[in-house]
Amino acid sequence: MKRSYKEVEPSYRSVATLSWEECDSVTLPCQLWLPRHNNERPYFRFESTDILHRQILGNSPVYNIRIEFVDLAGETTSITGFGMFLQDFEISFLSSDNSSFTSFGGEADELFLVEEMLDCFSGSRFEFFLGDNVLLEPKKWRVTHRNGNVEIRGHDPHVQNINTLGEVTFEKRYYEIEQPDGAIATYSKLVATFDNQKEMNSSLKISKEIFPFLDDYLLLCSFAANQRTQIFGWEIYSSGKVFKAWYGNLSDQGVITKDKHDLRSSVLQMRDFSNFIKQASESFTNLSKPEQKIVRQAIHRTQPAPHRTVESAILSFFSAIESLILLFRKQKKLEFTVPKSTHWKKLEKKIKLIIHENSEYFPSDEHLDSLIKMLPSLRRVPLDIVYSKCLLERNIDLSDLWPVFAEGASLSKIRNRLVHGEKFEEAEHDALFIAMDHLEIIAKRIILSFLEWPTDSSNISPSYLSTNGWSSYHNLNEIMSRVGRCDPPE
Repeated sequence: MKRSYKEVEPSYRSVATLSWEECDSVTLPCQLWLPRHNNERPYFRFESTDILHRQILGNSPVYNIRIEFVDLAGETTSITGFGMFLQDFEISFLSSDNSSFTSFGGEADELFLVEEMLDCFSGSRFEFFLGDNVLLEPKKWRVTHRNGNVEIRGHDPHVQNINTLGEVTFEKRYYEIEQPDGAIATYSKLVATFDNQKEMNSSLKISKEIFPFLDDYLLLCSFAANQRTQIFGWEIYSSGKVFKAWYGNLSDQGVITKDKHDLRSSVLQMRDFSNFIKQASESFTNLSKPEQKIVRQAIHRTQPAPHRTVESAILSFFSAIESLILLFRKQKKLEFTVPKSTHWKKLEKKIKLIIHENSEYFPSDEHLDSLIKMLPSLRRVPLDIVYSKCLLERNIDLSDLWPVFAEGASLSKIRNRLVHGEKFEEAEHDALFIAMDHLEIIAKRIILSFLEWPTDSSNISPSYLSTNGWSSYHNLNEIMSRVGRCDPPE
């Protein structure tokens, strides 16, 4: 949602220092509007009558911002923003002598605010503002009265024990915000709250010691609910200060939302969620940092995303599968056919010699050189071999789904056609949507195996999909046959 800054009073008015590169900076009057709900982002508005500012501020694509002031009570507020692009330039001429007034805005990727507070207490109070997640929503139920009135009752928050953070409560908070036309709009957001005896004395410490653990937990919750759940900001009360943060490059406008997203859209059922998150958290924590990064990328690529086309979804799901197979490669040391580089160099030298000795088979030197350039690929263990070994060793059953690697119309060949820009005929379009659905289930079943959770206890198991009439099962062989030539053009 684009902030209508002219219709709402700013949260702060002050003087800001804009900086770029290492030492360049300029000081300008500014106004700051803080987000009132998850659909808004922090927004700055700057003013200047100096034409040099207009010229200087065009020298860099991204800026940092710093604001610090002391109020009448003697309490200090500091605001720091990073990664801000300037936009919405407006120039107004003040008089006939061509002097002008310039205003422009910007949204920081990250914004941190620190305020001193009078009330002090031991330990810290944490509040993190999250995107929706059907598995973390407070329990509630619907009551229909005899007169037809419908009432929603119950607000029992979810309480989860998260590694190092302790007990974290997930609750729904509602906000009534007056609109420019006088109407009242009600917004809600999911909030994770917890207390901790750790004293937090800087936003950096919070980002390093607290944020990653909750972020990892929400990653697994996002996967379980099939609902991208991100941290949009936080408020922490500690050490006589209030620490606030907003991630301006994230908001609900950048997260796909489903009006009727419910448990049927999730990978896990509510009854299995507590056991799943305990097992998945343990399995994820036991991975090395590089391995966690690979699993994280794979999960992100399977999450719903706005504006995703069927073609981009196929490539995204296939990329998730490739990432997981890469992890298996590394774990099982299946990256190279000839592991030692010294051995490979000796073998490669012999192969090149054989190629040159048989140069008469090549139409030209360019053809010969092309083969030589392909030699490094021979050192890699083929993806389909590693994929098959991964399924076998991890006991992943994909027999009910469209094959990823096979003769004929395999999913890998459809992916290759997309990568090479080959056109799909109109008769093949339905098959692309089915291929997309099957790739999504394949990727998620492999993710479940790395999180050490049985597919049979999920909403993507063969029995669950079959029982609930998954439409992408219907006439699969006939749909696969609609895909024509599957190999990219030579």
